[in-house]
Amino acid sequence: MRALGLLFCATLFIQCKGVPESKNTPAIQEAVKLQSDTINTVEIQTKQESSAATEQEIEPNIYGEDYLGIETAISMYEMGGYYTEEEALQHLEKTWTAIYLNSEGSVLRIPVRFDMLETEVDPFFEECDPKYKMQVLLDEQYEQELLNLKPIVYLSGLSFNDVKPSKDQLYYNLKSETNQKTNDQGYKLSHYDFDWKAYKIVNQDTIAQQLLKLNGFLDDPVINPILEADIDGDGLNDLYASVASKYSYSLTVLFLSSLAEPSNAVKAVAALQYFSC
Repeated sequence: MRALGLLFCATLFIQCKGVPESKNTPAIQEAVKLQSDTINTVEIQTKQESSAATEQEIEPNIYGEDYLGIETAISMYEMGGYYTEEEALQHLEKTWTAIYLNSEGSVLRIPVRFDMLETEVDPFFEECDPKYKMQVLLDEQYEQELLNLKPIVYLSGLSFNDVKPSKDQLYYNLKSETNQKTNDQGYKLSHYDFDWKAYKIVNQDTIAQQLLKLNGFLDDPVINPILEADIDGDGLNDLYASVASKYSYSLTVLFLSSLAEPSNAVKAVAALQYFSC
């Protein structure tokens, strides 16, 4: 009888010892599965967020050439350009204003007239020395005032009298960096990084507008401000800039503050491109 009692106690002890183990195993497995799912979820979310951040960081380039084809009532003319007879005749039909900058840093808006001259040209140089050239005519009252001053640009179609003075603030910021990189063939190439923005402060709120954004290989670009001054007469500095992505041609764009959309700081109203010979 004593032996049977000991056997019964041993059996009961073994059964009792196995109960906690059988109850805890599913809980542990569930915890491990939950932890694994959590880790996978976090990794997926991290990859998605990283991918989204990468897409947001990549900003599209804005080239000066993107401004070609602007259609507004405003036209530009530079004496250094080459024009066909038809283009020259179109200039004669318009009313022009020459933009000067005097020694005090003030903008002068002077009315001018164009006259077309026919000249003798060597046929060998005809492409770079056109037969028809433009001549600027000034009223005598301005000749002394403009003595030794060179016009920056000629504008047509801009009504200065319709512009109202603005109480806002406007400024420009051009960041540029040049780095030498070696390509697969072992040649060193210049990689440029241009970031040009306009900032307009309206009632303590700032409107930022991207004017130019270039990052990569460029062939000696000519990107710089030619004039930051109040061209349209609204009290805010406008921008007349060179934005050519290559050295072999000229490309200028005129940005005016008075014609900007409410969500922008300025508006590109005219672009002028010509190639040198």
